[in-house]
Amino acid sequence: MDMLEKARELGIMIKNSDEMQRMNAAEEDYNADSELLAMIDEYKAHETAAASTDDESFNEVIDKRKNELYDAVVSHPVYMAFVAAQEDVYRLMNQVNAEINYVVTGERGCSEDGCSGCTGCH
Repeated sequence: MDMLEKARELGIMIKNSDEMQRMNAAEEDYNADSELLAMIDEYKAHETAAASTDDESFNEVIDKRKNELYDAVVSHPVYMAFVAAQEDVYRLMNQVNAEINYVVTGERGCSEDGCSGCTGCH
């Protein structure tokens, strides 16, 4: 079996992993949440409005609303689940890449727990 076939197999394993399945489900929930998407759209509109003027009093009002929207978005359960799922996939991909790097180079980078298993990046 050649290298590209193994890479395909690895890609399929990652695609079918629990982490990826959770992220896909969380992304569907995110995209289906009209309240959350409306807050994000409003936030973006306020950013555009703030960038279009130098009126300080106008920007104060806009910034206040942007901060409220930001807080509401990042504390929204659907958003939080989506971000957590993305982080899990990111962590999985980093672990896979680190293992490949270790096999190829013989060097192990720092783990999430710190440099206890590190072969010396510092």
